[in-house]
Amino acid sequence: MLGAATARRLGIRTAAGRPQIWLGGRWFTVIGILEPQPLLANLDAAAFVGWPAATAYLGFDGHPTTIYCRAPDDRIAEVRRVLAATANPKAPIEVDVSRPSDALAAKQATDQTLTALLLGLGAVALLVGGIGVANTMVITVLERCAEIGLRGLLASGPY
Repeated sequence: MLGAATARRLGIRTAAGRPQIWLGGRWFTVIGILEPQPLLANLDAAAFVGWPAATAYLGFDGHPTTIYCRAPDDRIAEVRRVLAATANPKAPIEVDVSRPSDALAAKQATDQTLTALLLGLGAVALLVGGIGVANTMVITVLERCAEIGLRGLLASGPY
């Protein structure tokens, strides 16, 4: 199986016709392409190989470094409690259980805060610019009041 980004980079659009890729000094047949995973970009850039093939051909030692588990939102706390002990019973403290949607929520909150900050900064810049233009116009009119009045007298003709 190929991740969406990996398949795109290799120019493979579908697994129909059983395309092959060169991986770890050996040809592997592509049997499917995963849908894009917005929360787990590293899955999009991966090639998935079965356990027996990984052990036989790619030097896999039988100890996975990352395990992905999908759980309903109402079961997240329960999964967190048992996942570390299940993944590594001898040393559950060495297992880091994270939730990608938490990172996505933090990123979204940061984006919203930054957007609000930039909008506020833009509003202040517009206000300062408007006050500057209005001030310039008022000063210009005040400086030319005498000239405007004098021209008005001259244009009306002799008394």
